[in-house]
Amino acid sequence: MEPLKTEKLDLRRFLKDEISCVDFEFSRDVSGLDDDFENGTAFIKGSVVNHGGYFELSANTEVKATALCARCYKAFPFEFSFQTVQPVTDKLED
Repeated sequence: MEPLKTEKLDLRRFLKDEISCVDFEFSRDVSGLDDDFENGTAFIKGSVVNHGGYFELSANTEVKATALCARCYKAFPFEFSFQTVQPVTDKLED
């Protein structure tokens, strides 16, 4: 299944047990998100998986940005990445 290319996940088919995994990927502009970022983009890719009623979100985020030195304000390339694994819910209610 092709990953969803959006920040909002449509989980209706997932919640009806028609599918057990929803993949997603999108990017966000991080310019101005922090005083240290002059410009840049965060690339997020992950999935929400149903483990028999336990829903888990896992995502990898890679940030490529231009940061400003706090001392001299010179711009320099800055990259970092991190992984997130988080339960979404362990109980569903209508």
